[in-house]
Amino acid sequence: MAITGLVIMYTEPITGLLHPGSARVAPHGQPALGLGQQQAQADAAAPPGATLFRVTPKEPDRVTEFYYSSGPVGVPYFELKDSDVTYVYVNPYAGNVTATGHPGDDVVGLANRLHGTLNNESVTVALPSLAHLIAPGDNPDAIVHVPLGDLIIEIAMGWALVLALSGLYLWWPRRSQKGKHLLAPRIRAKGRLKWRDLQATSGILAISMVLVFITTGMPWSEYWGTTWNAVNTTLTPGSQVDVPSTLAKAGDLDRFGKRISWATQQDLVPASAPSEHLHSGGIHGGDGSGPGTTVVEAGLPERLSLTDVVRAAHQEGMQPGYDIVLPVNQKNDNGEMIYGSYQLANPWPGRLSTEKTVYLDQFTGKKLADSDTSSKGAIGQATEFGVLTHMGTQFGLVDRIIMTTGALLLLVSIGTALVMWWIRRPDGRLGLPKRPADPHLPWTLALLGLVVAVIYPLWGVSALVVILLDRLVIRRVHRLRSLAGMPATTETKSPS
Repeated sequence: MAITGLVIMYTEPITGLLHPGSARVAPHGQPALGLGQQQAQADAAAPPGATLFRVTPKEPDRVTEFYYSSGPVGVPYFELKDSDVTYVYVNPYAGNVTATGHPGDDVVGLANRLHGTLNNESVTVALPSLAHLIAPGDNPDAIVHVPLGDLIIEIAMGWALVLALSGLYLWWPRRSQKGKHLLAPRIRAKGRLKWRDLQATSGILAISMVLVFITTGMPWSEYWGTTWNAVNTTLTPGSQVDVPSTLAKAGDLDRFGKRISWATQQDLVPASAPSEHLHSGGIHGGDGSGPGTTVVEAGLPERLSLTDVVRAAHQEGMQPGYDIVLPVNQKNDNGEMIYGSYQLANPWPGRLSTEKTVYLDQFTGKKLADSDTSSKGAIGQATEFGVLTHMGTQFGLVDRIIMTTGALLLLVSIGTALVMWWIRRPDGRLGLPKRPADPHLPWTLALLGLVVAVIYPLWGVSALVVILLDRLVIRRVHRLRSLAGMPATTETKSPS
């Protein structure tokens, strides 16, 4: 998690090294071509019949990004696989295509997949939905299917939290340890003593960052994050604009490496042209936005061109690098067509103060709704603040330096721990520390474990499984007792 987190945080410089010349351009004082002209070049490089669904006009020295879906007809792009999506980069001044490919097909994409789901979303586990119990209206499914990789990471983060807190407990100086070296590792010492001091010092310095990493990263997890969002919308609901909505939520658009604000995930995407104003008729696809675009009914005005959308984005004060997500039209359960809207979103991740999303009617350009963090409840704002800090952007360069230092300290702690184990391990054994036959936790640690179990229920379940496995299996099998470093029998010696 530390290594992949560093890769994600430094996505831009890594991408620049991996694809030199394809992402940055030199303006040379030239005016940029219109987005429609750039799209014509991108359309020619896209797969035949592909549908444009997202455009990102970047900063003046960056290429314009076009994203196309080539999946089954009628399937919204946010339900497609990465392999069904093609990106096309266009030089906004010369108009030439600088690169094409599939999102996530490099080391940055792999890091994102490993960081979120251990690179495996195909295997899922059915679990009862806590979010359904808290907010059944927003979460109608009583049983949810969670990717196994996401589940493993969520449980592992709970154990990492316990390791950090219990490590702090063990390190904390007692009265009998007046001469204990705390934050001054004895570098010149020989053997295991030096490695122990390095491990303890780096670990203690990293603990605060580990707590930040875990608590601010967990909202993105599939199971706990959905539950936390239900708590957020129930206890501190934000303001919602009362307009007709589509079948999609803003969170559905969180795909293909182009993430959106955590706080907007539950926002409903407003619908364009309410159904009572629509005319029935044939189907046509000429809306001025290129081949493969979503069809609309005859009798309706044509969809806004990208040039019109860019003009509206400038009027709304969107920041360079904002995303344009094209409307998604879907039929509801009654067979009625629901028309989506253009979504404009400032670059994410950034700062809490710069987050902004605007929805435009796809036919008239009228602003249907907008959203920023001020429209979210207290929990949503606090969580988004934590998420942006986790991403290393909330406090700019200082934030990135602190998060990088925390990740590096964590790697040092892990590395020195492995060295210590290698030095002290007995031949042919795991070298687990000796433990009494019937260990008892201090009440402070037991209470701490109970609190963590309440906050992170999946970790609590896993801890219960470990306790039952220990008591019902390991203690009753001689070979397992030996591997666990336990006495051969359950008898314990008296204090005398």
